[in-house]
Amino acid sequence: MSNCAIASAFAEHLATFLERLRVLRYSPATLNSREYCLRQFFDWLQAQPDRVQAPPGVSQQTVRDFQEWLMARYTIATTHAHLIALRRFFEHLEATDVLLINPIAGVPLPKNEDRLPRSVLTPQEVKRILDAPDTQTRKGIRDKAILETFYSTGIRLEEMTRLTIHDVDHVKGFVRVNKGKGAKDRVVPLRVQGVRLRARILAARPRRLD
Repeated sequence: MSNCAIASAFAEHLATFLERLRVLRYSPATLNSREYCLRQFFDWLQAQPDRVQAPPGVSQQTVRDFQEWLMARYTIATTHAHLIALRRFFEHLEATDVLLINPIAGVPLPKNEDRLPRSVLTPQEVKRILDAPDTQTRKGIRDKAILETFYSTGIRLEEMTRLTIHDVDHVKGFVRVNKGKGAKDRVVPLRVQGVRLRARILAARPRRLD
């Protein structure tokens, strides 16, 4: 079977896998990462002397060989990300009856190294950032609220862009994140300053923020 035919054999399953992730509201960054990792696996398969022609031909040894190839070229973190993408892909194929046996199920993933952040802001630096917006303007109030929400909740940029005013409970002091990491909903606490800003944003809503 030609390389083109091999790619086609996997392409259909990749498309349905990515569509499932979209339905589950995974972030575009996650979709791009999963697709990149899987395409690299497909390219690696095509370069092997004994080429696998379709997903059912992938064995546990195939996965182990791919893991060795990754670890000889990349960091543990990158290898881990590739294998996670592969694991989710084969779980999808198993759930949709494309495979009877998941070839990666018995392959242990390399353990990620625990690393501390390279740089941490000092309390003074955090305060300067939070105080940067001009809260005498409506736009400044909005920007201040965004910074306060980031600081107190630790939510991701993609999650922030999906927030609505109704996701913030200023009485109980929490933010509801819908379809966040792993397509799961969660509730996170909000600092008092952020709650107060939310009330000021509501007062500014009748007019557009310039």
